[in-house]
Amino acid sequence: MEAPLKTIAIGLYGVVLAVTATASSASAQQQTAASADVRDRLSRFVGTVGFVEEQGGVHLTGVLRNLPPGPHGLHIDNVGTCLSPSFSSAGSIFNPTGKKHGLRNPAGPQLGDLPSLVVSSDGIANLDVMAPGATLSSGPASLIGGNGTALIVHVAEDDQLTEPEGNAGDRLACGVILPKDPAAVSATAQSRGPSAVAAPTVAPIGAQAPATQVGRSDEGVKVGAPLLAGVLGVLLVGAGYVLRRQGQTARGSRSEIDTRE
Repeated sequence: MEAPLKTIAIGLYGVVLAVTATASSASAQQQTAASADVRDRLSRFVGTVGFVEEQGGVHLTGVLRNLPPGPHGLHIDNVGTCLSPSFSSAGSIFNPTGKKHGLRNPAGPQLGDLPSLVVSSDGIANLDVMAPGATLSSGPASLIGGNGTALIVHVAEDDQLTEPEGNAGDRLACGVILPKDPAAVSATAQSRGPSAVAAPTVAPIGAQAPATQVGRSDEGVKVGAPLLAGVLGVLLVGAGYVLRRQGQTARGSRSEIDTRE
């Protein structure tokens, strides 16, 4: 009986280590992921864009809806504030390296320069682009922390050459880029002041806000992993107690046999 119990104890210990590693991995993913809820000049929800740090830059993905068909300039600006209707509060294109504007500019591009967003005739745009050189961690190239950054959609196409914004015209939509970790979101919002994020509005019927769902999932990881580790810890203590009792019983039996002999 003692050998199987030892095996169980070792197995439970391995599970605890695995849970700890999983929780650490989830925490690391939260630190290198962000999102932006994009809204138009009337504060109507347009879509959510996800940001994931990868080798060489930050990967942006998402679906934006209810936008005018055609190409639209797309930039990451250097202030995490979206005050409608002009969105001028978002500052200028994110440029910590001091480059010139435009993907076609020999002296560019800036870190916030992105390919134009192409909206189909049904008002939907599928976004899947890289921001080379950007990060979601620390340092001057980080899109989070400090004054933060915002994703901007312009009225017209970016010519990828002309200063300061490629003749892309007025700003059509804006979304503050925030880390997915709820604690980091709170700290970032406090550091940027009450005007950092536009006041929430009711999303159109059928629209969803993935960022809220992600936040709940992250909280589940934060709460569920320690809870599971605690349960496994109790099981380990119980297994140790059973092992000790088995040892005491075995010693008692041997003593009784020796006495009889």
